[in-house]
Amino acid sequence: MRSTLLFLCALPLLGQTCTQTLSPNSRSVAAVNGQLFQGNFTVTSNLSTCNWTSTSTVPWIDVQVGQTGRGNGIVGYSVDNNLTAIARTGTILVGNAVFTVSQAASTCSATVTLQGAANIGPEGGGRLLQVATSCEWTAVTNVDWITVGPPTGQRGNGSVPLTILPNNTTAVRTGAVAALGQSVTITQAAGTCSFTLTPTQQSVPAAGGAYSAGLATVCAWSAISNANWVTVNLPNSGTGAASINYSVAANTNSADSRSAVISVGTSNLTIQQAGGNCNVQLSSTAAPALAAGGTGSFSVSTPCVFTARSNVPWITATATANSVTYVVATNPSAAVRTGTITVAGATFTITQAGSTCNFAITPESLDIPAAGVTNGVIQVTTAAGCAWTASSDSPWIRITGQITGSAQGSVQYAVDPNGAGAARSGTLTVAGRAITVRQNSGTAPRFAAGGVVNSASYLAGGVSPGAIVTIFGEDLGPATLTTATLEEDGLTVSKSLAGTRILFDGVPAPMVYTSRGQVSTIVPYSVAGKSSVPVIAEYLGSRSAPATLRILSATPALYSLAASGSGPGAFLNQNGSVNSAATPAAPGEVVILYGTGEGLTTPLQPDGQLTPGVEPLPRPRLPVTVTIGGVNCPILYAGAPPGLVAGALQVNVLLPANVPVGEAVPVVLGVGEALSPDTVTIAIRR
Repeated sequence: MRSTLLFLCALPLLGQTCTQTLSPNSRSVAAVNGQLFQGNFTVTSNLSTCNWTSTSTVPWIDVQVGQTGRGNGIVGYSVDNNLTAIARTGTILVGNAVFTVSQAASTCSATVTLQGAANIGPEGGGRLLQVATSCEWTAVTNVDWITVGPPTGQRGNGSVPLTILPNNTTAVRTGAVAALGQSVTITQAAGTCSFTLTPTQQSVPAAGGAYSAGLATVCAWSAISNANWVTVNLPNSGTGAASINYSVAANTNSADSRSAVISVGTSNLTIQQAGGNCNVQLSSTAAPALAAGGTGSFSVSTPCVFTARSNVPWITATATANSVTYVVATNPSAAVRTGTITVAGATFTITQAGSTCNFAITPESLDIPAAGVTNGVIQVTTAAGCAWTASSDSPWIRITGQITGSAQGSVQYAVDPNGAGAARSGTLTVAGRAITVRQNSGTAPRFAAGGVVNSASYLAGGVSPGAIVTIFGEDLGPATLTTATLEEDGLTVSKSLAGTRILFDGVPAPMVYTSRGQVSTIVPYSVAGKSSVPVIAEYLGSRSAPATLRILSATPALYSLAASGSGPGAFLNQNGSVNSAATPAAPGEVVILYGTGEGLTTPLQPDGQLTPGVEPLPRPRLPVTVTIGGVNCPILYAGAPPGLVAGALQVNVLLPANVPVGEAVPVVLGVGEALSPDTVTIAIRR
């Protein structure tokens, strides 16, 4: 299989970028123009083949002419009247150019009145704000107890509703509502009466007694009890601050506590009375329960009314006239547990046995690929309180998570890659269960003789920093071709692809593509200054024997359309078409060549980084030359192609008048003293 670099697919997109120039590029417009303001501007494109569209970014600017165009053209637009008191700015986007419209604010006058009285009672209510103007307006308020709308405004004469909330304070308050700088004031009367009882909680013994609470208010009041065992003493009504006196009857016929409330206006006093001192006898005071749970009962002898209360959620108790029945839920834990039922101060204790420990392990055996695993999981299912441990009998089987537990959980494990070893097996022991781990044998990657070549020329013999290379061999990667991916930053080609890594002197290289017999990668810039480096192929953790590569300052080569190192070059003509016998270039035109192997650049990009489309663009440190048919050609640009990965080279060449013509004129790229093979050609006509 011959290599085809991924970025060659993007070559037609890397020609001269379309740009547009607008004349003029801005316009200032008055606020009110009677009819719509209409204007236009011209569009000049750097290429006659450039398609463009014009789009308004705001609703008050409308593109009426020239919504789309090609090459040069004209755009006509209209601007709505500005009926607001605020100046505004909008734009029309034409390709990569921007036309700006600045419109002045309208000189707005308004008369603001209130329909309904400006004074309102504490209960609140509604009003209508009326605005007389020719402009757009929105009403706003400076207080949170007045709400506006909906709607909150409109264009021209109109009105919006106002809602005034009740005044729950004892102070008169004022607020304003404004539109277009004019405002009206609303005054609200003081709020309704407030009542404060001190204290608001009172604990009373079973014997009852006489008590009092202080009342703070300036209003008329009455005190009301919600229970017949709490009596408010006279006077139980009045005006202004007072002492509220009340009596609590004895709690004689119930072992349970009880509560009542005295209400005064908006304030409440809660009374909590203890249960009576009742003589209570239980038929038994304790009982056992099985781990599976069940039901039971005991008799109660007392002259008092009683209830049964459980102190734990797993016991449900129900009281009848002279007994208590209960239900005990299943114990999910191996631990013994205890709960109680309280009846009129007496306690009944239930002790429940723990569950028997049983363990379920999933999976019960493991078949692991040669590549190993890093995040394997074994599930342990058992009752709470059931202790278990996990262990491994082999160093290549490692427990990476918890090794002990006392309830259901999981064991995390990892299995190392098998490399080139034979199939092997080991054992993980979890909760006393032996889990057999079987791993397949692995095959280490192998380089073909002279298998590291320049990806453009397919020549071996040495590599240079940043050169894009192709590597041939066996078991280098997956059976299916996998192409480059980007790191999370979206700007850097990944250095690991489908389990494949290529390491130059231990440094991982950016991966262009990978497959079983062929990979493509980019030589790290860190090899610069060395005479040779070892290169290792790694697939799914298995590594090849190292191959030694010579390091040269430059290994220039040009890409051909067939990706074979010879034949018509992967070149673009001045008009963006691919150069060929059917679409040749002519003297005086510019052609764009693509290659690799230029060596170090200034600035030097990080390995695998995509080249941004802004200066300073990386350029070769060594001088670059191009000869076509033996004729030196002027170089307009030699450097990194914007949008492609570091290591790719773009050279823009002007064809001189004396350049030879023909369908297959040889092209030679020089970087420093190194020259590319003359096997790549270009088509030139007169």
